[in-house]
Amino acid sequence: MIDKLRNFVNKISTLLGWVSCLFVVIVSVFIVVSVFMRYVLKNPFIGSTEIVECMMAVMVFSCLAYTQSTKGHINIIMILRILPVRAAMVINALCMLAITVFSGYATYCLFLQAQYAGKKHLISALVHIPYSPFYYIATICMIVFTLVLLADTIIAFAAIGKNKYQEEIKGSWN
Repeated sequence: MIDKLRNFVNKISTLLGWVSCLFVVIVSVFIVVSVFMRYVLKNPFIGSTEIVECMMAVMVFSCLAYTQSTKGHINIIMILRILPVRAAMVINALCMLAITVFSGYATYCLFLQAQYAGKKHLISALVHIPYSPFYYIATICMIVFTLVLLADTIIAFAAIGKNKYQEEIKGSWN
Protein backbone atom coordinates (compact mmCIF):
# COMPACT_ATOMS: atom_id res chain seq x y z
CA MET A 1 0.00 0.00 0.00
CA ILE A 2 2.73 2.44 0.98
CA ASP A 3 4.79 1.56 -2.08
CA LYS A 4 1.79 2.05 -4.39
CA LEU A 5 1.13 5.50 -2.94
CA ARG A 6 4.80 6.43 -3.23
CA ASN A 7 5.03 5.19 -6.84
CA PHE A 8 1.90 7.16 -7.76
CA VAL A 9 3.08 10.45 -6.26
CA ASN A 10 6.61 9.93 -7.59
CA LYS A 11 5.27 9.65 -11.15
CA ILE A 12 3.29 12.87 -10.75
CA SER A 13 6.19 14.65 -9.07
CA THR A 14 8.53 13.58 -11.88
CA LEU A 15 6.11 15.06 -14.39
CA LEU A 16 6.04 18.29 -12.37
CA GLY A 17 9.85 18.23 -12.28
CA TRP A 18 9.86 18.20 -16.07
CA VAL A 19 7.37 21.07 -16.09
CA SER A 20 9.77 23.00 -13.88
CA CYS A 21 12.65 22.28 -16.26
CA LEU A 22 10.55 23.45 -19.17
CA PHE A 23 9.80 26.71 -17.37
CA VAL A 24 13.52 27.20 -16.62
CA VAL A 25 14.16 27.07 -20.35
CA ILE A 26 11.17 29.30 -21.18
CA VAL A 27 12.17 31.91 -18.57
CA SER A 28 15.79 31.86 -19.75
CA VAL A 29 14.84 32.31 -23.40
CA PHE A 30 12.33 35.01 -22.51
CA ILE A 31 14.93 36.95 -20.51
CA VAL A 32 17.51 36.69 -23.31
CA VAL A 33 14.97 37.88 -25.87
CA SER A 34 13.82 40.66 -23.55
CA VAL A 35 17.38 41.91 -23.00
CA PHE A 36 18.05 41.72 -26.75
CA MET A 37 14.87 43.67 -27.48
CA ARG A 38 15.69 46.29 -24.85
CA TYR A 39 19.36 46.96 -25.59
CA VAL A 40 19.84 46.02 -29.24
CA LEU A 41 16.52 46.88 -30.85
CA LYS A 42 15.65 49.61 -28.31
CA ASN A 43 12.12 48.21 -28.11
CA PRO A 44 11.60 46.54 -24.71
CA PHE A 45 8.76 44.21 -23.80
CA ILE A 46 6.21 45.95 -21.63
CA GLY A 47 5.70 44.04 -18.41
CA SER A 48 8.49 41.54 -18.95
CA THR A 49 9.18 41.48 -15.21
CA GLU A 50 5.56 40.59 -14.46
CA ILE A 51 5.58 37.82 -17.05
CA VAL A 52 8.80 36.36 -15.64
CA GLU A 53 7.42 36.56 -12.08
CA CYS A 54 4.37 34.51 -13.05
CA MET A 55 6.47 31.94 -14.87
CA MET A 56 8.87 31.73 -11.91
CA ALA A 57 5.96 30.92 -9.60
CA VAL A 58 5.04 27.94 -11.77
CA MET A 59 8.70 26.93 -12.00
CA VAL A 60 9.32 27.01 -8.25
CA PHE A 61 6.10 25.37 -7.09
CA SER A 62 6.31 22.62 -9.70
CA CYS A 63 9.75 21.49 -8.52
CA LEU A 64 8.88 21.13 -4.81
CA ALA A 65 7.33 17.65 -5.06
CA TYR A 66 10.07 16.35 -7.35
CA THR A 67 12.79 17.63 -5.03
CA GLN A 68 11.11 15.93 -2.06
CA SER A 69 10.62 12.65 -3.93
CA THR A 70 14.34 12.57 -4.81
CA LYS A 71 15.29 13.52 -1.22
CA GLY A 72 16.80 16.77 -2.45
CA HIS A 73 15.57 18.98 0.37
CA ILE A 74 17.92 19.71 3.24
CA ASN A 75 17.69 17.49 6.31
CA ILE A 76 19.38 18.53 9.54
CA ILE A 77 20.26 15.15 10.99
CA MET A 78 23.34 15.79 13.15
CA ILE A 79 21.46 14.95 16.35
CA LEU A 80 19.56 12.03 14.82
CA ARG A 81 22.84 10.29 13.91
CA ILE A 82 24.00 10.10 17.53
CA LEU A 83 20.68 8.89 18.96
CA PRO A 84 19.61 5.26 19.24
CA VAL A 85 17.91 4.10 16.04
CA ARG A 86 14.38 3.87 17.45
CA ALA A 87 14.58 7.32 19.09
CA ALA A 88 15.92 8.82 15.85
CA MET A 89 13.08 7.20 13.89
CA VAL A 90 10.44 8.54 16.31
CA ILE A 91 11.84 12.08 16.12
CA ASN A 92 12.11 11.84 12.33
CA ALA A 93 8.50 10.62 12.05
CA LEU A 94 7.20 13.41 14.27
CA CYS A 95 9.13 16.02 12.28
CA MET A 96 7.77 14.59 9.02
CA LEU A 97 4.26 14.71 10.46
CA ALA A 98 4.69 18.36 11.46
CA ILE A 99 6.06 19.25 8.02
CA THR A 100 3.19 17.43 6.29
CA VAL A 101 0.56 19.17 8.42
CA PHE A 102 2.18 22.55 7.78
CA SER A 103 2.35 21.84 4.04
CA GLY A 104 -1.32 20.83 4.03
CA TYR A 105 -2.24 24.05 5.80
CA ALA A 106 -0.12 26.12 3.39
CA THR A 107 -1.87 24.37 0.50
CA TYR A 108 -5.26 25.23 1.96
CA CYS A 109 -4.22 28.89 2.42
CA LEU A 110 -2.93 29.01 -1.14
CA PHE A 111 -6.27 27.68 -2.38
CA LEU A 112 -8.08 30.38 -0.39
CA GLN A 113 -5.77 32.99 -1.91
CA ALA A 114 -6.56 31.66 -5.40
CA GLN A 115 -10.27 31.99 -4.70
CA TYR A 116 -9.80 35.51 -3.33
CA ALA A 117 -7.69 36.55 -6.34
CA GLY A 118 -10.37 35.18 -8.66
CA LYS A 119 -13.23 36.90 -6.83
CA LYS A 120 -11.46 40.24 -6.67
CA HIS A 121 -10.10 39.89 -10.22
CA LEU A 122 -6.56 40.60 -9.07
CA ILE A 123 -4.29 41.31 -12.02
CA SER A 124 -0.75 42.50 -12.62
CA ALA A 125 -0.23 46.24 -12.98
CA LEU A 126 1.17 46.59 -16.51
CA VAL A 127 0.01 43.70 -18.67
CA HIS A 128 -3.05 42.75 -16.62
CA ILE A 129 -2.17 39.08 -16.10
CA PRO A 130 -4.80 37.52 -13.82
CA TYR A 131 -3.18 36.07 -10.72
CA SER A 132 -5.76 33.43 -9.84
CA PRO A 133 -4.66 30.83 -12.44
CA PHE A 134 -1.13 30.96 -11.06
CA TYR A 135 -2.42 30.52 -7.52
CA TYR A 136 -4.44 27.49 -8.66
CA ILE A 137 -1.40 26.00 -10.42
CA ALA A 138 0.63 26.56 -7.25
CA THR A 139 -2.15 24.91 -5.23
CA ILE A 140 -2.10 21.82 -7.44
CA CYS A 141 1.67 21.62 -7.14
CA MET A 142 1.41 21.98 -3.35
CA ILE A 143 -1.18 19.19 -3.23
CA VAL A 144 1.28 16.87 -4.96
CA PHE A 145 4.08 18.06 -2.65
CA THR A 146 1.89 17.36 0.37
CA LEU A 147 1.08 13.88 -0.97
CA VAL A 148 4.79 13.15 -1.37
CA LEU A 149 5.32 14.35 2.20
CA LEU A 150 2.41 12.19 3.37
CA ALA A 151 3.93 9.10 1.75
CA ASP A 152 7.28 9.94 3.37
CA THR A 153 5.56 10.46 6.71
CA ILE A 154 3.83 7.07 6.52
CA ILE A 155 7.19 5.46 5.74
CA ALA A 156 8.80 7.38 8.60
CA PHE A 157 6.22 6.00 11.04
CA ALA A 158 6.61 2.52 9.57
CA ALA A 159 10.38 2.83 10.11
CA ILE A 160 9.85 3.00 13.86
CA GLY A 161 9.17 -0.74 13.84
CA LYS A 162 10.54 -2.10 10.54
CA ASN A 163 14.21 -2.38 9.61
CA LYS A 164 13.42 -2.23 5.87
CA TYR A 165 12.27 1.35 6.16
CA GLN A 166 14.89 2.28 8.76
CA GLU A 167 17.68 1.49 6.32
CA GLU A 168 15.97 3.50 3.59
CA ILE A 169 15.58 6.54 5.84
CA LYS A 170 19.09 6.31 7.27
CA GLY A 171 20.39 6.00 3.71
CA SER A 172 18.79 9.32 2.80
CA TRP A 173 20.62 10.97 5.72
CA ASN A 174 24.03 10.50 4.07
